[in-house]
Parts: sequence; structure tokens; C-alpha cells
Amino acid sequence: MKLILVVTHGELAFELIKTVEFVLGEKPAVEIKGVSFVPKGGFDMLSGEIEKHLRGNKKDTIILTDMFGGTPSNVSLTFLDPGKVEVVTGVNLPMLLKLATLKTGISLEKAVEATKKAGRENIVSASGILSSKQGAKEEK
Repeated sequence: MKLILVVTHGELAFELIKTVEFVLGEKPAVEIKGVSFVPKGGFDMLSGEIEKHLRGNKKDTIILTDMFGGTPSNVSLTFLDPGKVEVVTGVNLPMLLKLATLKTGISLEKAVEATKKAGRENIVSASGILSSKQGAKEEK
């Protein structure tokens, strides 16, 4: 079992988690927690919130942040512990859905790779996909 910690600006983390539950129709088997960075908070406050979730945690952990170089990412990187705590930036809904539905015994490394792949593969230009399908229909 893994811990997934979503760390973002504003309430994005909690909205992504709620949306995963909506799409799946239930709470996922994997533990997913959210942490928000809000204007009145600072580096220390955000760090403290992340630390609360990690303190005493024995599970492999993936921290998903909204964008590399932002405060949530920069603070999360201070908790990076290769093989135990990994940080992946650029979180999107397909990434979180992939993590929520992975087999429980998968290694942390494979979970990270599957997450990154799901994120990349679901960023598409609809017109590019639709025009290639239209071209295939016309060839028949």
C-alpha cells in the first residue's frame, strides 16, 4: 500500500481527490491525502502540513505537485527520499486516477513511471486526433 500526497496551490489538491472519487464511484483503495498552499500560509506552514502526513508513515509515498518550481513543489522536494518518498510534478486527473487504480504490490519506481506516462498520454490536441481519425475513414 502506498500513500499519495497531492500538494498544490489553492484547493486544487482537494478538488482532484474529490473528482477521482466521483469518477471511480468510491474511495480508492490507496490512501490519498491533500495539502493546500494558500496565500496566508508560508513555506514553514506548508512544510509542517506535509510533515504531519509523513510523520510515522511507513508506506512508500508519492507526492504529486501542480508545477515544478512553485512553492508546493519546492517544499515537497525537501522531503524527497529516493526509494521511499518520490515527488512528481505537473499533476493532472489522469495521473491521479492511474495511481488510484494501480495494483497494490507495484513498486514505487513502477508506480512513478506509470503515473508520468498516464499524465503525458492524456495531454492531447483533440483536433489532431479527430483529423487523423477522419483521414482514416476517408481512406476506407
